[in-house]
Amino acid sequence: MPSKLSSSEVYKDYRTTSKHLAYLAPPNEADKDILALDIPLLYLLPRDITPSFFTPTWDASLVHMLVVDFTGGGLPSAELRCSISFFIPIQSFDLLPLYRQFREPAHETHTSRDRHTEALFTLPVTCAGPQDQFSVDLKVRANPMLNKRVKGLTLKSISVKLKEVLECFDGGLPAHKEVELLTFSKDYDKLLTTEGVSETLSFVFPSENDWLALYDSSYRFEEGTVANASATFIRTKNYTKPIAGIPLTNTQSFSISGKLFTLRHEFQVKIKISHGRNLEFSVPFTVSPFNVASCNYLFSWIREECNMARDRFGRETVAEIASTHNHEAAQSILHLFCSPPTVYPFDRTGWKQLGYHIDSFGKSGTPVVAYID
Repeated sequence: MPSKLSSSEVYKDYRTTSKHLAYLAPPNEADKDILALDIPLLYLLPRDITPSFFTPTWDASLVHMLVVDFTGGGLPSAELRCSISFFIPIQSFDLLPLYRQFREPAHETHTSRDRHTEALFTLPVTCAGPQDQFSVDLKVRANPMLNKRVKGLTLKSISVKLKEVLECFDGGLPAHKEVELLTFSKDYDKLLTTEGVSETLSFVFPSENDWLALYDSSYRFEEGTVANASATFIRTKNYTKPIAGIPLTNTQSFSISGKLFTLRHEFQVKIKISHGRNLEFSVPFTVSPFNVASCNYLFSWIREECNMARDRFGRETVAEIASTHNHEAAQSILHLFCSPPTVYPFDRTGWKQLGYHIDSFGKSGTPVVAYID
């Protein structure tokens, strides 16, 4: 988290999964030299893992790293210890706008405190991604369930805003902050009846970059030549530097729940009424890192990945892991399919197994590439 949200930079790390001992040399081989060690790892990510992402609105990021601790050496006095970290970009695909639960309309009815005004709010879709078009239907009317109505009940204005809400769970961070993404406001001076006043609002969700075009089936790469590459040419292109460890698609804000902070989105509606109580309410909305145009490609890719998992592990194993809510138990099932470590001894056989030319073994001063046929 950046310093603009707190008095100092906030950095925290969490352990999502671990394997305390990936390899231990046998006692009779602990003092032998080796060329390389190949340790296959097969991890099952937790169901509630937060994907890697960066939000430019708050300048906050989350990355996942594979940390390898190595201890080697023949004698205790000459032990070599080191720790190496590798970025592991993680994506989740549970917020695709084309999922059925997001394509069904959401209807909400809100009534003012004096019960004289009623607002009907409808979302045809409850999820959208960058550059997606969506609409909101709003109807304000006098409450038809009241027999006695106030004279002069007048609609003065309607304000609809889509806001991004940041909620932090750390003592050094603000508990609540919000920013406006989309807004609509209109003034009225109209008497309210049971027929009401209807508005259909159309929005285009903003985007920070155009990297999602890579998932569009209609996107075509065109060959071309740059006659004169200049700083002006670079500025006219929507190219930004990728962030290490973060997928290209997760470089703008979307609905996410994390351990340090949470990003959620909601429509905030304010209706001003004359001769009656004003009406204010909020409706939750889901923002996806992917748009509708990219979902067709992603659906085919997800189905192919499911088929590959079924062919590798078997239908019964996949079903058992999917139905198991205990992460440790599911990890133990998957561990049975992990290959054992491979040790390449410091000899000509190990050298050849690594793919090097046998004649280059033990020779110094000549690069290995010189022995490539």
